[in-house]
Amino acid sequence: MVSDKKLVTLYREARDFLEAIAGRDVEELLAFTRYAKVNDMQEVYWRFARSLCNKRGMPATIGDVDDLEPFLFGFDPVRTAGKYGGDWRRLFTAIREGHTPPGPMDMSREGSYWVVYIKGLLSGAVFLSRLGSFDGFENFVAGFAHHPLALAGLPIIIERLVYGMGFPLGCDWLREMGYTDYAKPDVHVLTIFIECGIVRDWDTFQSFKTLAHMGRLVGEPPAVVDKVLWFVGSGRFLPDDEPVTRYRNAFVEYVNPILEKV
Repeated sequence: MVSDKKLVTLYREARDFLEAIAGRDVEELLAFTRYAKVNDMQEVYWRFARSLCNKRGMPATIGDVDDLEPFLFGFDPVRTAGKYGGDWRRLFTAIREGHTPPGPMDMSREGSYWVVYIKGLLSGAVFLSRLGSFDGFENFVAGFAHHPLALAGLPIIIERLVYGMGFPLGCDWLREMGYTDYAKPDVHVLTIFIECGIVRDWDTFQSFKTLAHMGRLVGEPPAVVDKVLWFVGSGRFLPDDEPVTRYRNAFVEYVNPILEKV
């Protein structure tokens, strides 16, 4: 069992470390995570489309999600579900005939990124259309916020109901929509946790619970705690055209002696 004091120390050291390497106010980096919030179903579905392809190698094949707007009726999940229903091949054909993405589109390869992605797009549209309006979606999300133990139920349900949207991607989608109770336990955060002895195994669910607990301890939303660790682990706190420097190993080497004394 990792002590609460060790978790608090890890977060505070990570935040101080980030401020030192970023050379700017950490709150500037956290502004989107802390304050951005979706306000209609089109943005909900757009965020879904972005998170759905947020896995290793897929963005290079799918390209700019915004280019798919004409085929998804301005990212309207109800109209998209109504048009294509469960027939992913119809949507696949429409995109292939009207768009040239960076990666190949081969309908015969069941495990290809485009097949997986389009199945997920339609599955997500059907899921959202069942909730009806944006208010319906908000109420659905709020239904899991009544207790910390219930929070993980939402990404678990999303994983079960939406094709290709695993637990981490479900957390990513919720976080990027502004639901700050949700943190995405991605590779950078998981690696820090494992190398610092916070978790023993590559367990996204346990890491999700740990991030939520850290948030309660330090008085921050779990999404903010997650983002601080992610910035340190990924080094992606500079504009897109700037080279990325990895600081994860340096942080682990720096913080482990401190944690050993806690």
